[in-house]
Amino acid sequence: MILDKLFAWGKERGVSDFYLDVYSANDSAIKAYEKAGFQPSLLEMKLNLGENN
Repeated sequence: MILDKLFAWGKERGVSDFYLDVYSANDSAIKAYEKAGFQPSLLEMKLNLGENN
């Protein structure tokens, strides 16, 4: 319901693209966003060279 309100608000203002960030391990959120119509668009890569490596 919140996303529907957001989409309507954006469309009224000429917004046609909506983006969000979600962690790749958050399967339930990914499924929910896909159900709302979102599709994967960008893959972010990370390397941590901290003391624990």
